[in-house]
Amino acid sequence: MSSPVFSTGPNTSIQQLFEWFQQKRYRHIPIVDSAAHLIGIVSDRDALRQLSSVKEADSLVKDFMINKVLTCTVDTDVSELAKTLLEQHIGALPVVDERGLLVGIITRSDVLRVVLNRLSTELWV
Repeated sequence: MSSPVFSTGPNTSIQQLFEWFQQKRYRHIPIVDSAAHLIGIVSDRDALRQLSSVKEADSLVKDFMINKVLTCTVDTDVSELAKTLLEQHIGALPVVDERGLLVGIITRSDVLRVVLNRLSTELWV
């Protein structure tokens, strides 16, 4: 899991979001309210699609974010994470606490890293 995780609010402009995707090389950015509760997520593909289809460059994240977000908790088993990422065809899962506060994000790369580490450990046993 990556923590702390970069996030933004629903009133962020599409232009700003797209700049962050390019500069920071993120693929997913969670969207939070003023109290850090997870309210959505945007992928780089969502932003690019929105940017190419809007006539006005002042489109806001809240206009196109995914607001039904699959999440996990810090104690979710890695096999369950891998299964969810694969079956749902998604690249990341925000990690939330019991109050719905964003505490991190886990990506396909994070899961693959764990699997590879386990495999290399098992090879030497």
